[in-house]
Amino acid sequence: GGKGKRISVILPDPEDEESDAEGTNLGEQDKMLLEIRQEIRQIRQTVRDIIRDELQSTLKFYSNKIDDYEEKIKDYDMRVKLMENQCKNLTNTCKNLSLKNELLEQKINKLEQTQSSNDLEICGVGEKENEDVKQISTSLCQLLNQNTEDVLRVYRKKKPSRQGTAQAERARADAPIIVSLREGRRDYWIEAAKTAKISAQLIGGEGEHKVYLRESLSPMTAYLLWKTKTSLKEKSLCKYVWCKNGVIMVRITDRDKKIFYVRSESDIEKIKKEILHKQASLMNC
Repeated sequence: GGKGKRISVILPDPEDEESDAEGTNLGEQDKMLLEIRQEIRQIRQTVRDIIRDELQSTLKFYSNKIDDYEEKIKDYDMRVKLMENQCKNLTNTCKNLSLKNELLEQKINKLEQTQSSNDLEICGVGEKENEDVKQISTSLCQLLNQNTEDVLRVYRKKKPSRQGTAQAERARADAPIIVSLREGRRDYWIEAAKTAKISAQLIGGEGEHKVYLRESLSPMTAYLLWKTKTSLKEKSLCKYVWCKNGVIMVRITDRDKKIFYVRSESDIEKIKKEILHKQASLMNC
């Protein structure tokens, strides 16, 4: 027998083997870390893209909404301005109509007053059944030394149908007796009555209370006279309120030469404001 062959095997050094294994492991870890980092970068970029897209979409949505609101606001502003202009036009129209209505009322009142320019009222004679107003006027005529032929018509004025009105307030007492006279005779009767002492009993009525004469007034003039007295004289804002030939006049004091004329309720308010302003000025002096 010969000697057996020696098998020569070169085994790696244990340290070298361990070193190679570690190198392989480190390479794989680095690769995995790199892949993870890349994935994280991609995720971050994806998230950024999503957030950016969402923000841009949201901003665009709200920007469009703001544009819509601005358009609506402009539209509302235009509508408001249009309505304001319409209101101004309506206000001006109402003022014009009010002025025209006031002028028409004054014209109608003037016509009514002209129609009664020869009429006078006998006030203070109580109304009773089956009264003879013609006889009352005749007795008055004789008492005043006037001509009975001056009298054309005599009647008792009707009371206002609506209670609570100014006319009703004015007619709380018995309605006056209206005497229609010939042209130009009314003022003679009224002047004669100023110096005569007339009682109801003397001319066929009842009672010793005073009877007085005044020019007959249209319903509108009578109302304005009543309104002027209650608004100014009875509140001690003026001393004199009177009516002559259908024209209502106001004088504040004896010393005042200025005379105010009342043709409408607005005139009463103007006079009132002027009086109050004058009083305030005197108090501040």
